[in-house]
Amino acid sequence: MQCVYIAVFCILALSIPAGTGLRCWSCSSSVDRHCGDPFNSTFFHMSDCDNHQSPHPYSQRSAPVCKKSKQTANGHEMIIRSCEYNRENPCLPSSGHSSIREVFCETCTVDGCNSAHRLTSVTLTALLPSALWTLAAKFL
Repeated sequence: MQCVYIAVFCILALSIPAGTGLRCWSCSSSVDRHCGDPFNSTFFHMSDCDNHQSPHPYSQRSAPVCKKSKQTANGHEMIIRSCEYNRENPCLPSSGHSSIREVFCETCTVDGCNSAHRLTSVTLTALLPSALWTLAAKFL
């Protein structure tokens, strides 16, 4: 009977996948145009955020998030995809360059989620009544 328990334990232990950290796309359209919209992922690899040091030493306590931001600098638009370590306020504008303005920012916590715009629950909730009204009008 003890052998059965050991065998079951071994099978369960082997079936648990090895854990990895959050993986995000990391690039800038100012360096490579394929990083812009529409995003072409064939030119990039995802970065494991847990394997990279945060540029801010006190941010290591917070789990990373994937970030996609659109910025304008001197009239030029750029899209930056990255790991962000300031989870509480990931979309705060940086105080370093006054000529850079962030016009769009979103974060997410699923591997590769910073590739493109995503439908949020707010967007779906707003669209649901219109879709139901259209379907009801068509079939009733």
